[in-house]
Amino acid sequence: MTVLENLYIKHVPFARQAAFLVLPHEEILYGGAAGGGKSDALLMAALQFVHVPGYAAILFRRTYADLALPGALMDRAHDWLDGTDAHWNETQKTWTFPTGASLSFGYLDHEDTRYRYQSAEFQFVGFDELTQFSETQYTYLFSRLRRLEGCDVPIRMRAGTNPGGPGHDWVNRRFGCDGKTPRPATRFFVPAVAAENIYLDREAYATALANLDPITRAQLANGDWSTLASPGALWKYEWIGDSRLPMEKREEILKTAKRIVVGIDPAVTSTEHSDENGIVVCARGADNRGYVIADRSMRGSPLAWASRAIGAYEEFGADRIIAETNQGGEMVLHTLRTVRRDVVVDGIVARRGKALRADPIASMYEQGLISHVGSFPELEGQMLSWVPGEGDSPDRVDALVHALTYLFPQNTESKVWIL
Repeated sequence: MTVLENLYIKHVPFARQAAFLVLPHEEILYGGAAGGGKSDALLMAALQFVHVPGYAAILFRRTYADLALPGALMDRAHDWLDGTDAHWNETQKTWTFPTGASLSFGYLDHEDTRYRYQSAEFQFVGFDELTQFSETQYTYLFSRLRRLEGCDVPIRMRAGTNPGGPGHDWVNRRFGCDGKTPRPATRFFVPAVAAENIYLDREAYATALANLDPITRAQLANGDWSTLASPGALWKYEWIGDSRLPMEKREEILKTAKRIVVGIDPAVTSTEHSDENGIVVCARGADNRGYVIADRSMRGSPLAWASRAIGAYEEFGADRIIAETNQGGEMVLHTLRTVRRDVVVDGIVARRGKALRADPIASMYEQGLISHVGSFPELEGQMLSWVPGEGDSPDRVDALVHALTYLFPQNTESKVWIL
């Protein structure tokens, strides 16, 4: 069955989408300029073989909120499939077709949630906004690709993304998006170009992109893969990427670590529009280097973030929690001890500005003294985009700085007072 004969695919693919659908490579990335039709191409690709009995496909976004946004993948699938003979299971977030084929939607909000899919089998795995995922999350899903016995349905790993984001470096390295990096014959990169998207109001979209900063505009309007961090940001991507360790090293580091702490930067309020509660786990290794172990940041009530922080404290065998108390004072410590009475927690009151506190830690990264064990897209995105004095409060960065300042007091001049 061709794409044009597939009644579940509602758009006729334009040239680059068609290439994405018919190229035989096991791995293909459709990436570049925003507005290039990447999400539609992914949905088309996932639906290509639903006429084959038993065929199974899954599409991923980083978080459930991303998945459920109006116009995002799940919403778009409803526009295409509601009113057809496909059946939607709201609990399982899966469409089932008369042939028994299925299309599911999933998310990988934390590094370890990839194991949620360890017993699943798919012939198609797709990632929307791939640079929001870690490389280990992406590569792990290859283990879930299985060919149906006696069936010639191809095994496919497909993704779409714009340049930028915390995964920019590994995605560019894997697919050679900048035109300089070689890639194996099993992979292919299809550059997305908004000018070819016949369904997009290109003039209005270009006007909207004109309001962005020059780097983000170059990435989204032109598909420029050559730029990584915002001008004026304290961190550079290479400081993080060059010292990164695989997640598999985490257990070894934790076994020999001298100290392990959970840094917390609690939000003032707990509405859906509030700042996040930064919760970051860091360790000082036996080699006296710093290691970022986990990012458990979240939005939620005081009880919710306290429970998440205590959970990380227990999971990683932390020595203590380091919690900023500028906003909540003793209430922050009381909330933590409500969840676990014997938790060891130090409250700190930061007397200096965020930039002055963060600068010594950024210097440690520049010297190669800090390693991220795995990838932490939201945290790293904040590190690379936050310019002191601009933008939203960097809650994940604050939690990171609190933890590393405690672990390496001799390396910093940030002044904190223990309550």
